[in-house]
Amino acid sequence: MILTSITDSSPWWLSTQPTWLIYAAERRPPHYWKTTTVTAGLRLSESAAPFVLDGPNKRDASQDHVDRVLVPELTPSDSAVMD
Repeated sequence: MILTSITDSSPWWLSTQPTWLIYAAERRPPHYWKTTTVTAGLRLSESAAPFVLDGPNKRDASQDHVDRVLVPELTPSDSAVMD
């Protein structure tokens, strides 16, 4: 059941514009976004070799992480899956 006494034909939120709304004529959005990449190994009991990179994942950064952090932490029974 909808009470017509409390509903309005034009709600207030339809007449207001969100603060993040931009138009094609404007040069850039009012906020700044950046990419943070998180890479970690997963085990049943814990995470292993966490790695946080400020920006997208690059080949050199991934190779350094694998060589310096991930490989020393692996045990002979572990499996590594990379995409």
